[in-house]
Amino acid sequence: MVRYVFSATASAVVLPAVEVIGIGWFSTISAAFLSISAILVMFTSLRGESWRNTFDEKHDKRQLHRDEKAKANEERRHSREVV
Repeated sequence: MVRYVFSATASAVVLPAVEVIGIGWFSTISAAFLSISAILVMFTSLRGESWRNTFDEKHDKRQLHRDEKAKANEERRHSREVV
């Protein structure tokens, strides 16, 4: 959906922008935007696995902490019932 929003916006902007700044500058700006986008995609593909692993480790630690808290709460409830 985001891609379609950008496509629609670009289609609406292209003709007025070309009329104001000219085809040369518009092409230069478009090429710069595409180059930056390509670099970011490449960076994401190179670093994505380590980002995913870091996120998974943090998520696992949080889940373990939640499980420990739930177990402690359950033990407290059980000890209150027994008494």
